[in-house]
Amino acid sequence: MSNFYDILKIKPNASPSEIKSAYKRLAFIHHPDRNQGKKESEESFKIVHEAYKTLSNTTKRRLYDSKLNIYRPTEIKYKYHQGGFYSSIKNNQTFTTFDKSKGFESKKRDLDYYLFWMTAGFILLLIGLLAVKF
Repeated sequence: MSNFYDILKIKPNASPSEIKSAYKRLAFIHHPDRNQGKKESEESFKIVHEAYKTLSNTTKRRLYDSKLNIYRPTEIKYKYHQGGFYSSIKNNQTFTTFDKSKGFESKKRDLDYYLFWMTAGFILLLIGLLAVKF
């Protein structure tokens, strides 16, 4: 069996309006009332309807795409990353105070830089306190 995108004859990055128009077009062609007595048409209408139900719901579509291993760079959200500091950061968010030629284009990279130097400073402070104490 082919995937739902092939059934609706759309691309995997199709918009909701494209999905809806493809569904309406195919539902009109395969509707059981239009094709009286044809079992193949009834079965294909059920398949088209199932494809539309899945792809029109964003949650179901995301789950279906993950099963197909379809990569969508616009939908990347960091749920956690090395300790859970990035729960609300998306790839397209940038700091406007930093010059792009100097690097650190995204908040995630800025936080990585900040956390690295904060951790390194804390370790050096502990080493210094232990050296003074002993």
